[in-house]
Amino acid sequence: MALEGIGAATHRIGFPKPRQNGYRESFHARLRDECLNFEESWSVEYGRVVLERWPREYNSEHMYSSFGYAIPAELTAASHGR
Repeated sequence: MALEGIGAATHRIGFPKPRQNGYRESFHARLRDECLNFEESWSVEYGRVVLERWPREYNSEHMYSSFGYAIPAELTAASHGR
């Protein structure tokens, strides 16, 4: 079913208006601050390795202040009673 069929419309973010998409800007800022500023990339291949590794590390090893500085693995284990 098309979006127009249910009364919804698609709106595009105009170039260069990044502030209209806060989620994207937040992600890019976090990626830059926590990954790219700490790594020195000597080649495109090394840069790809760093960028492929970062989401796994961020989601499995990063401590989240909103969860009392716990890592996701600890939260998962606690919720399953392990």
